[in-house]
Amino acid sequence: MNDDYKFYNVGRGKHRSEQDFFTYGFIGAGQVKVSDSREHYFSKELRRLHPGDKFFAYKRKIGYIAFGEVLAEAVPIDEFMITENKGKKLYELPNLASPNLKENHDNKKCEWCAKVKWIKILPERDAVKFPDMFVSRNVVCNIYGDKHPETLAALKKAFGIEG
Repeated sequence: MNDDYKFYNVGRGKHRSEQDFFTYGFIGAGQVKVSDSREHYFSKELRRLHPGDKFFAYKRKIGYIAFGEVLAEAVPIDEFMITENKGKKLYELPNLASPNLKENHDNKKCEWCAKVKWIKILPERDAVKFPDMFVSRNVVCNIYGDKHPETLAALKKAFGIEG
């Protein structure tokens, strides 16, 4: 198997929560201030993911908490439907952990979402974290096996990936 995996920064805040990610099978990024000139900065990184990409989800100050596979390209939140819920838009669902997900849904600052399949989710107490492991401030980037062998070996072991 290819030793190149993606890193995804969960980026918890008022617009996103890993609880919603795990419940509804997606990941997201976006939401810059209206006055900010970087209107597509965060969502542009999310759009670097493609169907079939495997990624490790990292939660700041906690560690790596999940392993997943991208099922569909990221789209603006107004186009992201939850088919399991009769084709409702994500932000129309009741009991979201991140109720501000809809903010900016109708402009360039909106949240973008990519459909994913969660392969394994760890409780936070079991998150993968150790000194000098690979982490990034980016939303999405690569974890290369030849550049980050210790991190990749620890992640593969924790998430039950052979090879």
